[in-house]
Amino acid sequence: MKIGILTWYSACNYGARAHSYALRKTVESLGHECIMVAFRPVNEKHVNIRANAAINHIYLHPHRLIKAYSRCQIFEKQISMNPVSSQVYSGADIDKLGLDLLILGSDEIFNIAHPTFDPIYYGVGVENTPIITYAPSSGQYDVNQNLPEDMKRSLERIRALSARDQHTVAFIYNNIRRKAEIVADPTILYDFDLEYVEPRWSKYLLIYAFDSWNEYKDQITKYAHDQELAILSLGQHRSWVDVNYDLATVPEWLGAFKYADCVITDSFHGTVFAAKYHKPFCLLGRSDKLNKINDFLTDSGIDRAYYSSDIALSEYFSKIIDFDDVDKNLKYLKERSVKYLKDAIAGVR
Repeated sequence: MKIGILTWYSACNYGARAHSYALRKTVESLGHECIMVAFRPVNEKHVNIRANAAINHIYLHPHRLIKAYSRCQIFEKQISMNPVSSQVYSGADIDKLGLDLLILGSDEIFNIAHPTFDPIYYGVGVENTPIITYAPSSGQYDVNQNLPEDMKRSLERIRALSARDQHTVAFIYNNIRRKAEIVADPTILYDFDLEYVEPRWSKYLLIYAFDSWNEYKDQITKYAHDQELAILSLGQHRSWVDVNYDLATVPEWLGAFKYADCVITDSFHGTVFAAKYHKPFCLLGRSDKLNKINDFLTDSGIDRAYYSSDIALSEYFSKIIDFDDVDKNLKYLKERSVKYLKDAIAGVR
């Protein structure tokens, strides 16, 4: 079958690039041709630059603006990680691609409050192409909010429904009274054994976080000093770290996680990759990421609190994660998720 994936494949965000690549590779491993559907939101460039600048009033900080633009250019050059369809602007354009199946997901494409949201991510306007979902999320969007009627109708005609977190399951059910199946984020399905680049640094504490978390810099620097670790900031510039790796490519991003001694993150995918690579990690609580991180912790069997400055980082890291147990839980989740995907694809033949 020829299968298209509709997601944020072109977002200037490491997690978005990783999950779109992983889902495509997983679909191909099941014996299908797979491409990214080239829908790009009209405000995508603006949102990408603002997100990568990671600061308010970016035009008052030209150095941050230039760095954000440079990072987005690096991401743009890596679009070729996935085969991509011709450009589409509507559901009708998707119907013209000649796909046997369209997959919606993964990531927060069901989050109506997201700045790059478009009704097309619910399949609106796609009339002749069968649709399934794989691990979409509605983020922190209120589960009791009613969807517009065109989005409800699109959800109702989807052949197989899945979601990445319980919040999204509840959101879908409250709107169309259908139960979506919980599946793993695509990055859990794929191992990235051949895609990473080994970093030129060793013995380092890795920070991968969307917020600055400057309020914790004293605790972080003390812990790193005590452990004789350098501090490496990945994807964002921080003036108080030893190494700023803020223009990393996706393979370099993967390698930074694989070779880190420990990880500090407020990111869902930062948490996933720390667990995949068996890295002790410290969670910083960012409100827009809590639902999906909490569900991942539950599914993987990780008992981890969000960090508070009330305790030293040495005490926080002293609580050991049983990664053998985590691997067993993720293996079960992966097998169940691949079965869903295989059965959902077979169901439209």
